[in-house]
Amino acid sequence: MRLVSTPFNPTPPGAILHPVRTADGVQLRTARWTPPQGVRGTVAILSGRAEFIEKYYETIRNLLDRGLSVAIFDWRGQGGSARQLKNPHKGHIDDFSLYERDFSAFVSEVLEPSCPKPWFGLAHSMGGAIALAIARAGRCPLDRLALCSPMIGLAGMKWPRLTRGVIEGLDAVGLGGAFARRGGAKIVAMQPFENNRLTSDPARYARTRSRLSDHWLARRRLSADARVRGPRVPAPDADANLDHRRRRRPDHRRTRRRTVRFAPAGWPNGDRRRRRA
Repeated sequence: MRLVSTPFNPTPPGAILHPVRTADGVQLRTARWTPPQGVRGTVAILSGRAEFIEKYYETIRNLLDRGLSVAIFDWRGQGGSARQLKNPHKGHIDDFSLYERDFSAFVSEVLEPSCPKPWFGLAHSMGGAIALAIARAGRCPLDRLALCSPMIGLAGMKWPRLTRGVIEGLDAVGLGGAFARRGGAKIVAMQPFENNRLTSDPARYARTRSRLSDHWLARRRLSADARVRGPRVPAPDADANLDHRRRRRPDHRRTRRRTVRFAPAGWPNGDRRRRRA
């Protein structure tokens, strides 16, 4: 188990790696950092779909500079954690609820024994959806959550109920582990920057591509040896892959929340914030 460091994106110093095993026996890659002095709490980073610890080095450095400890892990099926299928290119999972087992193992094996409170959650995309589900069920131990583009709904689906029915039917006949139509092993972030749907920042896009170009990452050989009381929810409008209308209608029954919307990068006068509700 290791972390990948490149000249343009070095690993923040002081990383402590933890191999963690979930209740159902899945091994996860986790890492944590502690600032040299004046610890103000811990930020637990819950990454998005197909992401990995190395992608958050810049964020980790920024949090450490602010006196916050940082803990992060790779979900099962991605990054340096164990895969569910023989094909390592498939970030497959049998049921979305299994991600809560990953989170529970992370809390019990990393946060509880090693990370000072208060605990704050910083969750992106799929990680935001998982965090919201756990919080809604009343099982989230984090004091606050900040969610960036939580994956509450996917954009571009004309008939979501029909699509769900078709997918469940395919899974029932044994095709749950197959690539989706028009899908495959091609890594989206390795495509040219022009017209990409991930980011408006060419420098960070190039940095991610350089990490994925590393043989160890590009081939996905990353196995690890094979009610929240008031979350602030940043919601960037730049993410074209998510359904933003659903994100603006979260469940209010068990959480109080505040939503902050940001315009895409390059908003006039450098003010990217459009509305605070």
